[in-house]
Amino acid sequence: MSDVVYSENCEDYEVLLFGNHTCLVEKLKQDLECALKDRANDIIESITRKQSNQSFYVIKGDSRYDWQWFEEGIECKLLKLGVKEWQPGTLKFKVTLQFCPEEPEEDEVDDEEEINKMDEMTKSLDDYEVLWFGNHTCLVERLKQDLECDLKDRANSIIESITRKQSNKSFYVIKDDLRYDKQWFEEGKECKILKLGAKEWQPGKVRIKVTLEFCPDEPEEVEVQEEEKIDEMDKVAKSLDDIRQKLNQQNNS
Repeated sequence: MSDVVYSENCEDYEVLLFGNHTCLVEKLKQDLECALKDRANDIIESITRKQSNQSFYVIKGDSRYDWQWFEEGIECKLLKLGVKEWQPGTLKFKVTLQFCPEEPEEDEVDDEEEINKMDEMTKSLDDYEVLWFGNHTCLVERLKQDLECDLKDRANSIIESITRKQSNKSFYVIKDDLRYDKQWFEEGKECKILKLGAKEWQPGKVRIKVTLEFCPDEPEEVEVQEEEKIDEMDKVAKSLDDIRQKLNQQNNS
């Protein structure tokens, strides 16, 4: 399968068109998250069974709290490349709907930059980073692979659950043929999107994307130091401007 570059996340107020039937992005995301939370226990159970390291069952914890993976997150520690100490925080699965237009827009880069700035504390994990649950560790890449694989295996039941919850019964059209439900988690489903202020529908594909995101308990010192450096540079620049102004006044007098 060829890689598809998804340029933007769908905004809640945007509308998707499947054939002749529409749905609000916000409603679809809510139903999707609800369906995944309802199946959280089965999903985590399946992931832990696939782990070659049996001690990784620890991520399952108490089945009553599996929904935390999709809400406030599960406590863990993160080890970054080149860092000597583990960083405590919470890890959660984040569900987004991504849209890939047939023709790229000129301002796509700006849109991506805005999305990246939405939550400064939260970051997507790199494949080579390591997670620590209690006394047991796992590689981010392996966990992501198992998560994606399990979601694809359960695509039929997840989409079935979403369509049952839709108040608009005509939205059953998104289910389509059972053989193609995996497309929601792979190359995406063909549809059109109507953006705020736009007069025409934009054709493309929409897909469900679930990522691992880590929120540290405390901001990294590096970030604080960078802010301090910026403040210091601003002060220096202001001082230089003051000196130039005085020199100009002396030269003109």
